[in-house]
Amino acid sequence: SITEFSGPAGRGYVSFLAECTGWNISNYGVAGATMQIATDLPYWSTPEYRQAMESQPDVVYLMLGTNDAKVQNWHADRYGQDAAKMIGGFRDLPSSPQVYVMAPPPLFQDGYHKTSAQVIDEELSPLMKSATVAVGQNVTFLDVVPRVFGGPNRTCRDCMYERGIFTESGDG
Repeated sequence: SITEFSGPAGRGYVSFLAECTGWNISNYGVAGATMQIATDLPYWSTPEYRQAMESQPDVVYLMLGTNDAKVQNWHADRYGQDAAKMIGGFRDLPSSPQVYVMAPPPLFQDGYHKTSAQVIDEELSPLMKSATVAVGQNVTFLDVVPRVFGGPNRTCRDCMYERGIFTESGDG
């Protein structure tokens, strides 16, 4: 999982985000989970989702979609509706958090774990952005791909190596 990943000795996503922000960060990511409800592992049905909703956050970062792009899970006609429902659910918590929605990074290998690069690279981001706009106030869509992966002369994988996200063997 991109968001569940805790990494070796404090080099993972949560540690990196806490270091950058100075915030107390809780991670409710689940490997294999989806934004859509009717899939093989909807985030909605996980204990981590319930914990996230009960945590009364000030800020929420949502990055779901990679597992939605698996062949058995992808339903373009339902994705936007389910995304808006989840985004709105977090926005409407009593703590009134600011919600940031991020599309997942590009897929390096089409078909990896039966995941469609075309869905991730071309369909998810516009659907997530539309869902974010539909929800309205206290919700922001962040297009992180250009910011994280740099300019046209760099590859995503090179950037991830530099940040320690991938090791020389290619695993993270």
